[in-house]
Amino acid sequence: MNTISRTVFCFVSFRLFSALAILIAGILSQGQASHCLAEGDPPSVSVLVSAQIKPYAEALEGLTAGLESKVKLDVVFMNKLGPQEKESLFRKIKTSGKTAIAIGTEAARNAVIELSASDVRVLYLMALNPGEFMDDNMRSCGISLNIPENKQVELIFGAMPSLQRLGLLFDPKVNGRFFLEASDAAGKAGRFIVPVSVEARTEIPRSLAEVWSTVDAIWLIPDRTVVSERIVEYIVKEAALRGKPVIGYNRFFYDRGAAAAFVFEYRSLGSQMADFALEVMQGKNCRATEPVFRFMLNGKVIKKLGMEYRIPEGTAVEVGD
Repeated sequence: MNTISRTVFCFVSFRLFSALAILIAGILSQGQASHCLAEGDPPSVSVLVSAQIKPYAEALEGLTAGLESKVKLDVVFMNKLGPQEKESLFRKIKTSGKTAIAIGTEAARNAVIELSASDVRVLYLMALNPGEFMDDNMRSCGISLNIPENKQVELIFGAMPSLQRLGLLFDPKVNGRFFLEASDAAGKAGRFIVPVSVEARTEIPRSLAEVWSTVDAIWLIPDRTVVSERIVEYIVKEAALRGKPVIGYNRFFYDRGAAAAFVFEYRSLGSQMADFALEVMQGKNCRATEPVFRFMLNGKVIKKLGMEYRIPEGTAVEVGD
């Protein structure tokens, strides 16, 4: 091999070696970035659960399945703790961890209040109206039980196109803003939300009697003043006697004869939070996120009422028997 050939060979070899080194470094850096939570001691995450009830337990199962191989979970049921035990718990979280996941409204409220001044980020799950207790520095975020009003309105009227006037049963002190947002969304679609406002459950029969002749359906939303199992059964029965459908917000309503309901699968919510928490812990923006849900139409009830339904394309609408 002459001098020129050796020079060319060395140059090409050097370029190939350099390119190979860069490629290997890139692969290693990607691997390091994608597995940063798996290296060394796993980060510790406190999981605060409001109470030992089935929905929270199912959400915890989904959360644990998605996180247990990546982080160390310390699960605490808040309803079992007294004031001093809660104080000790939050003091420990402030000094030992950077992330806390709160399942349920009460756990989320307590965590945000107690940890808002610390470096701990609170991620809430299955919290109702978290804006009522959120801190201002936006370190807290998560997945609530609030489906945007405009999305609910769109699904209800889209799936049951014969409905024009929807009676919303609510306490203005609890859901006044919800009514305004839903009314605005319905108005844009040429439909109406009729307020059926009450301040106590004893007012419900009278308030409903005043609107039965002016509404096509009754819509029940999460409202601590209005909703109980007995009230739901009463309203579904009274509506059926008048040939009116009821729209509710969980499987209980559907099983009790509501024509439609927004249904959550709680284990799926836990899985959603697992993915969300990992993203936040890896540096992605902490933001309020819509919960996964299904809008279930009760085909048997709708048919009995003599109504028609349709499934809008690209929506989470399902039809059951």
